[in-house]
Amino acid sequence: MNVTTDILAGPFKYSPKGKLVMSRYAVDGTIALLIVDPETSAPLLTASVNIEGANLEPDEICIKDWSENEGCADALVGAGVLEETEKFFPTGYVVAGVYKIVGPLVDWLDKLPSHEEFEAA
Repeated sequence: MNVTTDILAGPFKYSPKGKLVMSRYAVDGTIALLIVDPETSAPLLTASVNIEGANLEPDEICIKDWSENEGCADALVGAGVLEETEKFFPTGYVVAGVYKIVGPLVDWLDKLPSHEEFEAA
């Protein structure tokens, strides 16, 4: 189940401003964050990355900030929905930063099913 917010973020280096959509990764229930076109809901980019064994807190997310997502983390921090932490996880040849969900995105986090509810759906 996706939760489409009314929160806009961006523009991003290679994508225009978009609306935030939250879901969960099926493998471990961590939070997935997508950016979609605010008018058509067409996907623009996947902001998050799932890293096996990351052991994130319930309000944390790994952000993909390389390649086509370069600048994504700064745009989301600038939108007031993420806050930097001191955590990083290697993933292949790059490192993903861990961010805490803050501001208006916290209210939408409450609407997202828990991992257990997500698996049952």
